[in-house]
Parts: sequence; C-alpha cells; structure tokens
Amino acid sequence: MLGADKVILISNQAALQAYQRGEHELALKLAEESLGSDPSAADAMLAILLIRLRMHDADASATMIKRLGALRSADWLLQAVREDYRVRGAPHSHGI
Repeated sequence: MLGADKVILISNQAALQAYQRGEHELALKLAEESLGSDPSAADAMLAILLIRLRMHDADASATMIKRLGALRSADWLLQAVREDYRVRGAPHSHGI
C-alpha cells in the first residue's frame, strides 16, 4: 500500500509529466491539486511556471519564481527552464 508521501510525490510528478506531454490544462489542474496537499511541491510549481511562461503571463510566472526560489536554488530553477526551452523551444509571441 502506498503511503501518503508516496501518493503526493506521484501527484507532484504527474503535473510535470502532463505538461511535458503537452496536456497543459490537465497539468494545471494536477499542479493545483498537488499544491493543495503539499504547498511546497516544487515539481507542481515548476509545471505551473513553465506553462505560465509559455502563456506570457508575467505576474503568475513571477509569483511561481518567488515561491520556487524559497524552496530551490536559482541554479536548479535556471537549469529546469533551460532544459524545457532546449526540449520544447523558447516561448514565442503567439503563446503555447
């Protein structure tokens, strides 16, 4: 039987995985659910950040950067964003 910590971890990763598959609405839903259970879920915050960056939502992106900055190093955050841009390309003016 899975413990509560294991279920939360799976949920945190599920949001990021949904984003990586291009399922942005599902990713946002899973991330918000995950943050409801674990307000410090970095993978869920990262999924939200990456989607908001692609949507050119500066306010929401800044909020996630601040929240992630309290949990992870700037190097971790920059590496995650760079890797996303490397794999999916940088956001363009036309959005997702």
